[in-house]
Amino acid sequence: MNPTEGAVETRTVRVGPEPSIADLIGRLTDDSKRLVGNEVRLARLELGESMRLAVRGAIRLALGFGVAILALVGLTVLLTSVIGIVLLGSAWAGALVTGALEIIVGGVLLWRGTRAVKEGDFTLGESRAELRATVGQLTDTVSRTKVRLV
Repeated sequence: MNPTEGAVETRTVRVGPEPSIADLIGRLTDDSKRLVGNEVRLARLELGESMRLAVRGAIRLALGFGVAILALVGLTVLLTSVIGIVLLGSAWAGALVTGALEIIVGGVLLWRGTRAVKEGDFTLGESRAELRATVGQLTDTVSRTKVRLV
């Protein structure tokens, strides 16, 4: 058996005098700088992530829009032919009815899209919450430091 095995190690801990107010204020300043730097980094990360998501969404939206336009052109030609020639007997009447239907559908989609954009939350929620917490901590620390000064 090893002689150090199972033995309890003891260490001497030296306790120094309480830090001075100048030391506390210096620590507070350093901590404040570090916290502000961390908040700025967090905001940059959130903004970068939001931008990546927005770019991906914009690319998908553009591709979907292009495909939808092609599909709608084909559908318009088909619908105009069916309504105009088969049901009404003339192509211009079919084109008129098809155009009116497309304007109605487009208006509804535009209305729903603008409503969805208005309801979106595009703020940096986590950054604001962390900033509030940091300000609260700093306020508490400053008020405790003032109590010690008095």
